Amino acid sequence: MIANHPSIKPQSLMRQLVYAALPLGEGVIADPFLGSGSTVAAAEAVGVRCIGIERFADYYKMARAGIPRLAALEVKTPAVTEVEDLKKDVASPMRGVSRPAQLPFDFD
Repeated sequence: MIANHPSIKPQSLMRQLVYAALPLGEGVIADPFLGSGSTVAAAEAVGVRCIGIERFADYYKMARAGIPRLAALEVKTPAVTEVEDLKKDVASPMRGVSRPAQLPFDFD
């Protein structure tokens, strides 16, 4: 199991939503309810920046462990290919920068 969270989302859907939110791959997606990390993982897989926030330490730790595994899943979705094609045509100093979820403080 990648993440034992009651609301884990399918990567095929989340990657399409990330693409829809930032079709040129420019900007930052904010996920104020990190949970399992599905949104951050999708953003990493598509190649856009995302910040996730989680108030519960257990879910935060679960997301930190699960995000790399979710992002590594091979999902056939047109969004990933289209974003990569568009990025070739758009000059940006932020291109290719993605980060896992981070909090302003550490629970450890």
